[in-house]
Amino acid sequence: MFDINLIRNDRAAVEEMLARRQAQAPLDQIVQLDNRRAALAGQVTALGEERNRLSQQIGRTPPAEREALIARTRELREGLRATEEELTNVEARLREMLLTIPNVIAPDVPTGPDESANVEVRRWGEPPAFDFKPRDHVELGTLLEVIDVERAARISGTRTYFLKNEAVLLEFALVRLAMDLLMANGFRPVVPPVLVREKTLWATRHFPFMREQIYKIEGEDSYLVGTSEVPLAGLHVDEILEEKQLPLLYAGFSSCFRTEVGSGGRDIRGLFRVHQFDKVEMFAYTRPSESEQTHQWMVGLEEQIYQRLGIPYRVVLMCTGDLGALAYKKYDLEFWKPSDGVYREFTSCSNYADFQARGTNTRFRPEDGGRPRYVHTLNGTAVAVGRTLIAILENYQRADGSVVVPAALRPYLPAGLEIIAPKKG
Repeated sequence: MFDINLIRNDRAAVEEMLARRQAQAPLDQIVQLDNRRAALAGQVTALGEERNRLSQQIGRTPPAEREALIARTRELREGLRATEEELTNVEARLREMLLTIPNVIAPDVPTGPDESANVEVRRWGEPPAFDFKPRDHVELGTLLEVIDVERAARISGTRTYFLKNEAVLLEFALVRLAMDLLMANGFRPVVPPVLVREKTLWATRHFPFMREQIYKIEGEDSYLVGTSEVPLAGLHVDEILEEKQLPLLYAGFSSCFRTEVGSGGRDIRGLFRVHQFDKVEMFAYTRPSESEQTHQWMVGLEEQIYQRLGIPYRVVLMCTGDLGALAYKKYDLEFWKPSDGVYREFTSCSNYADFQARGTNTRFRPEDGGRPRYVHTLNGTAVAVGRTLIAILENYQRADGSVVVPAALRPYLPAGLEIIAPKKG
């Protein structure tokens, strides 16, 4: 949850952060509740100490005075029970309020209302110069018989798809390419569960901020994850790691599920914004002093993957209005989409600082013997399969509708599969 000490020690900074995020929080109520919590905690301690002191005296007290002492002990016990109950209620209300406050913001995050204020950092690659009108990925996928959205819609509704034939092979090739690069850089491969309990979503801070995006299993305490970040962030819940273990790096492959409520009808065609998709996710637990450096490194790993694939892209630093409630700082990679003539998001990489670790209570024990400290957590999409397939199909298309397979994927594919051509007959 949000660190209440930030509110107490530098309220002006918290108010500035909320203003930049265009968010609100009941700071006065939070401070009042925290004052009440502290007072009640002091009363609980005092009542408990007095009850224990009197209880120890009962056996040594003359019978004539013992009854009054027992009655006083009984009063203290009842008072302690009532005070503890009030303390529990106050702590619960305080926690609920703190859970609604978004993360603090890195100093270099630009201020802006929405994606229009995002800042381009750099570009790589030149968009292909076609001498024909480029097809979009749905048209190409239908022509090549590798994507089928019409039949998927009949059985599953909108924002669903079948991958078929060579597209299936490309998916597994993309996963292997990403996993090979990440494992060579110290990431441990993981296939995590895609069902998690509600308490995990609160701990990882996806509740309350992303509740509308998450599918619930009716009648069960189970939710489908929108990213393997969730189970990977919960992997070390309530643990104290040794500093020498850090950084801990995981590469998770999973299917992901999102309702896409609130997307405003944008990007609903084909594979771009769907209810189910597969991806390889990077997740890191780091020392606080190393999280910024780790963030830049992870963005660089994403870039390496797409440079190997030969996909033109740009790196964008997200502004406060497009940052999301959990991120301290975030970059997107956007690929060139020829059919639209614009760059479109296909990966992101976020530094959460200690915001998520406070929810999962994941700390590390410093080597100098100091008190345990919260780790910093970071996550980034190495490969979002569907959007990467869009990028490949559209950027590698030819006039006859065929698509050239990127050279980096060929070692993972059946020998000779270098071009995906329209099916005959």
